[in-house]
Amino acid sequence: MLNQFALAILLLTTSPVEGLSEQLSGRLVQVAGYQLKPAELPKEARYVVFYYTASWCPNCHAIEEAMIEMKSAFKKADADIRFVWVSLDYSAAEAARYYAKSAYRGLAIKPGIKHDKIIGAKDALEAGIPSLRIYEVSSELWEPAATIPSTDINAQLKLLQEAIRAP
Repeated sequence: MLNQFALAILLLTTSPVEGLSEQLSGRLVQVAGYQLKPAELPKEARYVVFYYTASWCPNCHAIEEAMIEMKSAFKKADADIRFVWVSLDYSAAEAARYYAKSAYRGLAIKPGIKHDKIIGAKDALEAGIPSLRIYEVSSELWEPAATIPSTDINAQLKLLQEAIRAP
């Protein structure tokens, strides 16, 4: 596990995401096939959801469609939320291949940084993946009151929806 790679983020801005960017490192990207293009988290985002996944994780593949549907539902509702795909694959090449084959399209994190440098990645590995971590841009990491098994993605998605609706 120590040699696993994940993806990392760099948010170079003085916008409301500044508080979050202080905790993160790397570069946010958009992926088209194997092409990594720099991207920025939209300044109007109120919430950022990090979705931890890996090519070697069968449960991750099983819930991919639910994640895509949820992302679409939030987009249609014009919610101030952005989803970021984070691979916990063993290499940057594996992460890029997995993302290219995935039906998910959107923001991802540039491969090349060890997973222990990514906020939430260690917890995601310990709790099991797939895993969701929710950040409110203007505050600290929002954590669920209880640990949700990674295999119960429906409970994770429900908790996410409730958290985002909460004042």
